[in-house]
Amino acid sequence: MTEQFSNLSEDEALEVANRCFYEKFGEKLSDIETIIFRESWQKKTYNTIAESHAYSQNYLQKDVGNKFWDKLSEALGEKVTKRNFKAAIERNCKGYQQTNTFGGTPKEYSEETWQKEKTYGQFVGRNPEIEELLKYLESEQKNKVLGIIGILGIGGLGKTALCHQLVSQAYHAKLFSKIAWVRAKVYQYYPEQNQTNSSSRDSRLTLKDAIKDIGSELKLPHFVLQDIEKCKIEISKILNNTQTLIVIDGLEDTESPKELANELRSLLGQSTLILTSRKGTESDIFEYRLGKLNRDVSREFIQVISKEKYPVSQNPILQATEAEMEKILKITDGMPLAMKLLASQLKNLDLDRIVERFENVPEGQALYDYLFEDSWQELCNLNAVWTQHLLINLAARNQPVPVRLLYDLTDQLSKNEVDHALRLLVRLSLVDVSSGLSKQVSLHSFTARYFRYTLREKYEQLTQ
Repeated sequence: MTEQFSNLSEDEALEVANRCFYEKFGEKLSDIETIIFRESWQKKTYNTIAESHAYSQNYLQKDVGNKFWDKLSEALGEKVTKRNFKAAIERNCKGYQQTNTFGGTPKEYSEETWQKEKTYGQFVGRNPEIEELLKYLESEQKNKVLGIIGILGIGGLGKTALCHQLVSQAYHAKLFSKIAWVRAKVYQYYPEQNQTNSSSRDSRLTLKDAIKDIGSELKLPHFVLQDIEKCKIEISKILNNTQTLIVIDGLEDTESPKELANELRSLLGQSTLILTSRKGTESDIFEYRLGKLNRDVSREFIQVISKEKYPVSQNPILQATEAEMEKILKITDGMPLAMKLLASQLKNLDLDRIVERFENVPEGQALYDYLFEDSWQELCNLNAVWTQHLLINLAARNQPVPVRLLYDLTDQLSKNEVDHALRLLVRLSLVDVSSGLSKQVSLHSFTARYFRYTLREKYEQLTQ
């Protein structure tokens, strides 16, 4: 058998596969499909792949693998297998180059590229937030901070859904003629399975990847293999000559958030950039901090998602008493992700058992780690011991604390150290600070629960 050979690098080949998948199915390769593609490109056997990634060989080869090669065949327009796919990828790339010579007119823009990022059914609530952000997008004020808006908040609050709804309304109001949506976040939580794709946490969107993805969204010719500097020039031309909106969803999962924000700032021209992130960018942007849903909207939200999930006759939310609904609203505390998880678990569990699992952090470890472990790790990496100390003290309180009282919370911190700790906690979206002149600090109940129960022991070990 002739050995497979390709002039393409592994990353370039993967970009070809992602482009073909996106054009055919409206989505890129999944995490496990990417693993199979990359490892097969390196000529590794299924046995080796299974051992490296803790999967069973039978599952990879006969289940996921067979389905993947069938999908890749459909996307490429020719039958391929693990043995011969390199040549097909090479042929597709050459054909794409010939029909999309660099410097030609970009392909016609399509709304579908960003509409496929919609991950929700009916959008519920957030009308005041969207109205305020739309007014900002319409105003000339956004140009004073170079057109960058950050939608910030802890995980699970619905930043992506809010951003998508905002983008949809802005586009249909003709505020923008083009939308380029880049998904940066790779670490996901799946309520149905109550688990995360933690194996993807080390995969970070690089600056080069982000530029290429934006070029792809804007339908630049031959975006896969063109020189990155030429790509930036072509993107800059579009952004300077059109009203384009770029979205980077999940900035915290990029390799260098501040560098990416500043690089895109230099290209924007008259266009606009929206970043969604759990963390502040440490860059000069317009920050919009997202809070939890109020109780009325939360009630509507959980009713809507339960109707999407269950037949009317089997809908446990519709059968809930007022006391049970109050218990649901209290434990989920305005967090859409928590409400989705609760609605899923009601299929098999009693409400009291679900509440118990939410309140017992170790039983809900996957959810809590998804929400907070990265922020805690950053505090550890920064050796921010006193910030951790302040956070744990705040977590022990069940009500907002006036900032002026924080200075008396510990005798070991000066006022400047408290100020510094508070700024860091705000950047990591671990605390909420009221907007009035007399500031108050509060924690979401999930944040307080996590730091109160799970991390006190870790903190005590660090300070011994």
